[in-house]
Amino acid sequence: MVPLRLREWSFTSWALAATAVLGLGLVGFLVHLRGRVAAAEERFAEAKIDYEELKKLRSRYRELERQKSQLPRGGQVQAESYPGFLSEKIREVGLPAAPIKPTSRSGSGEKWKETEYAITLSGTPDAPISRTHFIQFLERVETEAPRFKSKHLFLTFDPAKESDAFLRASVTFSHFERK
Repeated sequence: MVPLRLREWSFTSWALAATAVLGLGLVGFLVHLRGRVAAAEERFAEAKIDYEELKKLRSRYRELERQKSQLPRGGQVQAESYPGFLSEKIREVGLPAAPIKPTSRSGSGEKWKETEYAITLSGTPDAPISRTHFIQFLERVETEAPRFKSKHLFLTFDPAKESDAFLRASVTFSHFERK
């Protein structure tokens, strides 16, 4: 086989060589574009998943806003009437009256002031505290005054009986407000 010299190439040989180089360049360009398309498809799939999650969060937010708008206006309790509000809820569910002890805590530099309200209900073996009434009390406080959150809960059952009533129930509600 005799090697061809560049001067001996004909016009057709040059045209075929140029076409081959252009063809290789085109194939390389197509491979590059295919890689970019695959990356774009991956980003689109991720964006689609994120959009679906956003739609779920948006509908959940709207549902919570709807529920918030349906809350009774009793949630607009003034700070000085919190003990009265708690006493009223105790009476509404039929629990025995109990002392309410407010305490304030705020650390230096903190932006929030926490006020705790400790309530201790005491029953007797003959007249225990109803679990159902106590749960209703907790639900009413937290739904009618959403800024109240039950923090500590201590329950004492009567060991002699197998009932769902308590001999003693103690709950601490916390209320946070900006300083």
